[in-house]
Amino acid sequence: MAVYRQELLEEALCEAVKRNPHPANKIDGKRSEQYWLEAFSEANVDKHQACSFFRNFQLESQAVKFEYQAVADEINIVILNKNPAQSEVVSLSSKLKALITTKAKGQQTSAASKLLTFIKPHDEVYIWDKYANQAVRWRNRVQKGLRDYYLDPDENHDYSAYVAASHLAFIAERQKPEFKAAVLEFDSRTQRERGPISDRQKIGFQFLERRLFDKLMYLEGQAIAKIKVSRQAREKRNDSP
Repeated sequence: MAVYRQELLEEALCEAVKRNPHPANKIDGKRSEQYWLEAFSEANVDKHQACSFFRNFQLESQAVKFEYQAVADEINIVILNKNPAQSEVVSLSSKLKALITTKAKGQQTSAASKLLTFIKPHDEVYIWDKYANQAVRWRNRVQKGLRDYYLDPDENHDYSAYVAASHLAFIAERQKPEFKAAVLEFDSRTQRERGPISDRQKIGFQFLERRLFDKLMYLEGQAIAKIKVSRQAREKRNDSP
């Protein structure tokens, strides 16, 4: 992946900046990420905001829909409590699964981790995503004691194992000069928007680092998936008579 690194980092920076205009502005019809930092700063989230968040972050589909008033109630409970974000992701994932109104009732670790990213911006939250999973596994494949797949014996998402692996990858990434430079550029460009992300009393600098890291992991995972597909296609051609 080293050959693609600079390109992916630049793309991650562009995406991070693009998604963080002033809270009142939208991008491609979607709310600014800064809007969610503001909306989740107080426990008065309504069902329309809950629905908007799930649609903005592609958590709703034809197969998976939610009871959004109940979802909003759960979000407000999390905003008010003082529990660590990591345990909240696990708890909220289970509660969101119970609020699905369609037949498909998959695990909601992705939804819970995305919500907690903006509800508790000072806590160390890593977004659970199939592409981010691939990227983190690839980065930590040579680390001893790390499982390759973040599932428990019952095949449930093991978020604590994923956080542990993501943390190692994050610590290594934030030491790299090019990543540091990208974070400073992200900070500089969002400062101009005068939203909550520019207020260090509200949003710590590490939130910017993690947000850029999340986007980089997503893009790296996508690239890895494409490479795997290409390799499989090539092997299939070579095996043909």
